[in-house]
Amino acid sequence: MKTDSLFYTLCQQNPDIFFGLIQTPDYEGYRFDSVEVKQAAFRIDGVFLPQSKQEPIYFVEFQFQKDEALYQRLFAEVFVYLRYSPQPWQITVIFPRRSLEPAETECYAPILKIPNVQCIYLDELPDTETSVPIQVFRLIERPEAQAAQIARNILAQTSEAAIIKLVELIMVYKFPQLSSEEIVKMLGLADSYKQTRYYQEVHQRGLKDGIQQGLEQGLEQGLEQGLEQGLEQGLEQGLEQGREDEARSLVFKLLNKKFGVVPDGAELLSLEQLEALIETIFDLDSLNDLESWLSSQSVAEGELPTSSDQ
Repeated sequence: MKTDSLFYTLCQQNPDIFFGLIQTPDYEGYRFDSVEVKQAAFRIDGVFLPQSKQEPIYFVEFQFQKDEALYQRLFAEVFVYLRYSPQPWQITVIFPRRSLEPAETECYAPILKIPNVQCIYLDELPDTETSVPIQVFRLIERPEAQAAQIARNILAQTSEAAIIKLVELIMVYKFPQLSSEEIVKMLGLADSYKQTRYYQEVHQRGLKDGIQQGLEQGLEQGLEQGLEQGLEQGLEQGLEQGREDEARSLVFKLLNKKFGVVPDGAELLSLEQLEALIETIFDLDSLNDLESWLSSQSVAEGELPTSSDQ
C-alpha cells in the first residue's frame, strides 16, 4: 500500500482529520504543502502553513519504515527553516508502531520532551468508535481483516461526502484487487449508496469528464483511436447511469465530425439506440449508410424519417 501518498492525500483533502488527531480544532486557514529553504538548498515535505506568522507552523512526518537518522534529519531541517523564517512551530511524527522509532534517541531526548514535539503511534491510539479522526488513522494502520468493520463504523457516524470519499480511497489502497462495486458492498453501501447525492454528483462528473477526455483524445490522436479510448474511459462509466442527454450530445458531435450533418431522426433515438449508433458509427462509410441504419430503428413516436421522405 502506498502509505505515504495516502497520508499526503489525506492531509491535503481532509486537514480536519489530522488536526482532530492532534486535538487542535482551530485549523481554519491552514494549507498543506512543501516548503523550500533556498538558502540551504533543500525542501521539507509535509507542512501545514498558516495564513499568519503569529500562528504555529505544523511540520508533519509520516514514518513507516525504520530510519535511525530520522530525528537527526528532521530536527536539522526544521531548525534551519526556522532560522530563515522564525515563527511558532509544532512537529508531529506519526509511526504505525513504536518499534519503528529510532533506537538511539538520547541526544534528542530534551527536544522530544518539549510540548512542541509530538510522537503518535497508530497502534496505541484509543480503541474508540466515537472519534472519526482516530478511526480514520486506525483504518490506515490496521490489517485488512479489521479494515471493513472500522470503515463501516466511520460511515455509520457521518454522511459527509469528503469523509465517505476518503474512506473509499483508503479501502481502494488496502484492497487493490477489488472492484469499486465489491468495495461498496464490503462497506455495506450496496443498497442505498447509488441514491446518495455524493454518488450521483461523482458519477455525473465522471461521465462528463470521460466524454470530454474521449473527444479531446480523439481530436489529438485521430478520430477512431481517440474516441475508442474515450468511450472506454468515459462512456462505460457514464452512459450506464442513464445520462441520455450526454450520450446524445456525443453522437451529434461524432456525426458532425464524420458526416458534416446530423440527419433527421437522430434526435429521437433512445439511450439504447444511441449506444448502438456509437458502436456502429465507425462501420458506416457514407451518409446513405447512416440513413439506412436510422431507418431500421423505431421509437415510440413511430418510424424515423430519412432524407428521401423530406
